[in-house]
Formats: sequence, structure tokens, C-alpha cells
Amino acid sequence: MCSSDLSCNTELLSETRSLAGVLCNLKGRVIADFRLLQRDDDILMQCARGMAEKVLATLGKYAVFSKVELAQLDSNSGNAPRVLGVLNDGAREALAILGLELPDSANGVRASANCSAVRISSPSERIELWMHSEATAQQLIAALETALSDDLDAWHSADIEAGIVHVTPNLSEEY
Repeated sequence: MCSSDLSCNTELLSETRSLAGVLCNLKGRVIADFRLLQRDDDILMQCARGMAEKVLATLGKYAVFSKVELAQLDSNSGNAPRVLGVLNDGAREALAILGLELPDSANGVRASANCSAVRISSPSERIELWMHSEATAQQLIAALETALSDDLDAWHSADIEAGIVHVTPNLSEEY
């Protein structure tokens, strides 16, 4: 028996559908929230900053019983996708630059060789662009330079409006 559980049915994950969920301990307390993205034979998991080690330690206890390899990707070393969040008109502009269409519904994915666009639950149009190529990321950033902002308030407000909560290290296993 597993001492932790996922809140989503991973059998529903596909290259056109991402999954959002939480990893819970046996008592049902949330260890971490995450988003899963399938890319070919790989499954990428995104979690809040500072949570990767705890997620890896928890899942690692059970990986030995499966034909699975767990690894922490690091955006600083270039082996992880660069993820950009884009809202409203910027979402359509970014997708047009990348030659992708807006996914039909929340958690939907549209992908190319170098990018996966994930539609995030929100009252407005909101996407995460998982850039699998640094060159593609740099081209998009250059093309959107005037529309880019480091101000995350609008993104966090959209999370709140959509009822999305991220579990940080100080909240892990508290609720």
C-alpha cells in the first residue's frame, strides 16, 4: 500500500491533456500541488518553488516498484523546459508567433516540436508555454518584449479567481 496518493487520475493524462492535482500523505494532508504534462514517453511534473525535493523523496519510495525513472530538472542548467505564463491578448499573440492554437478547454494542450501550450483554468484566456528549446524561448521573449512583465500580480489574481492554490514548503502537509 502506498503512503501517499495523487488527487488526479493519471490514466487521463495525454499529449493533448495536462492534469493538475495534489500529492497527499496517508492522512490526506497535501504534500504538494502539481501540473503534469506528457511529452512523448516522458511525463513532466511542475510544482511550486522549493517543493521538488520533497516530491521526489515521496515518489521515490514507490518508484523502485515500477519501471520508472525520476529526475529533478533544473531550468538553470538548461535541462528543464522554460515556462512562461501569458494572459489575455498576450496569449493569442504568443500562440500566433509559435504557430499554435489556443487549447479548447482548461488543461488542454497544443504542442509543437519546441513548445507545449497549456490552457490554465481562469475566467480570462491564460496559458502556460512550456518551452522545450531555449532558442524558441529567446525568440518568443524577443518578439513579445514590449508585452512582457515580471509583475506576477495579474497571474496570482487569476489563480485566486480560478480557485487555484499553490502549496509552498511552509504549507506542505499542514492542510
